[in-house]
Amino acid sequence: MYLPYGINEQGQLVYIESVGRGKTALKCPYCAVPLIARKGERLAPHFAHDGATCREARRSSETVALPVYDSFRLHLSGKMWEALWQFHDEDNDSGCDWLEAEGWVKSFITTYGNERYSLTHKGKIPFGDLSLNLFNQFQEPLIRERHDTLEQAALAALCTAEENTALTDLRLFRAQMRRILETTLYFIEVRTDTGILHKIGVTTRSLEQRLAEIRADLTPHFGSVELIPLGTWAHRGNVELYFKHRYRRFQHPIAALTEYFAFGDVKAVLRDLRRMKPKALNDMERAILAGEPSRVERHELNPAEVLSKAAWLLLSNFSSDEAKRIFEARLELQNHRLGERTRPLIVFTSGYPDLRLQVTDYGRAYRERFADWYQRMYASGIAESV
Repeated sequence: MYLPYGINEQGQLVYIESVGRGKTALKCPYCAVPLIARKGERLAPHFAHDGATCREARRSSETVALPVYDSFRLHLSGKMWEALWQFHDEDNDSGCDWLEAEGWVKSFITTYGNERYSLTHKGKIPFGDLSLNLFNQFQEPLIRERHDTLEQAALAALCTAEENTALTDLRLFRAQMRRILETTLYFIEVRTDTGILHKIGVTTRSLEQRLAEIRADLTPHFGSVELIPLGTWAHRGNVELYFKHRYRRFQHPIAALTEYFAFGDVKAVLRDLRRMKPKALNDMERAILAGEPSRVERHELNPAEVLSKAAWLLLSNFSSDEAKRIFEARLELQNHRLGERTRPLIVFTSGYPDLRLQVTDYGRAYRERFADWYQRMYASGIAESV
């Protein structure tokens, strides 16, 4: 995978754009090998190992990537892309049964009773045909789903050899979510002596500060310029790259600056931008934006994951005889599930006639990890029995 973050001496994740090119003082968040910042023209900026690349970093880039953020082919195979392209550009529906099965097109019946096909929201993205508002509606559930999948994997990996890798995957994904949530999308008009251009971009600072930088970038090319803000959208850092993809045919690069566009009529573009609904942050996004660690790192459980009071008290002050007596609590501990994995907290060590049970290694680790959380959850009962 392309590592977008390294870790500093304080254990904080540092984004690739925050450091210069070449060797750094940062280390790989998976294996702690020193990192080199690669910032060429062909590949996106990323960190490389100053030595052998670890197994975790050799995995697919999609492991911790934001869905539909900087790649809009959506992993189409060559044959499927050709069929989709022929449908889109040549109105050839010969492969539509295949495309419909994969969610790229959907069938409908015309008023004349004929079956025809149209692109789904997913099918429109590779061509940039999906509006910005619908793009957000398509992407945001995928981001939440990927986050939840990584969180469940991290929970399942607790107290195992895979714990550090799974937790690091989750941290990297949350760091990327924070980057898009903390940025404001802006759209400005650029008036020069030779004509009018428009610029899309994102910033974490005030728009006035960003405009001063843009003016400094453009002065060597145009002399004086007039910058007119046309709109800002908070927490919409996810949109910038799709906007460039959607309006790529209007791009007007200025030397190495690629965020500029020459629109014949900007009214349709403004409508597209202004139809985006304001971003309403949910509890998870607010926590990520505030830089809070995940609940896995805080050792917190959701209601569906919590042991009953009887089961927790039994695990906290375990007795084989007591476990045999409290049948439901015993079954709960024997069939414990956290994340994507079922692992027993207690097991039988001998059968009939002398039934004996004991706490597993995982049970002891679980008891230690979540003691404080259960202490708060079942304070009065635990205080008496721990």
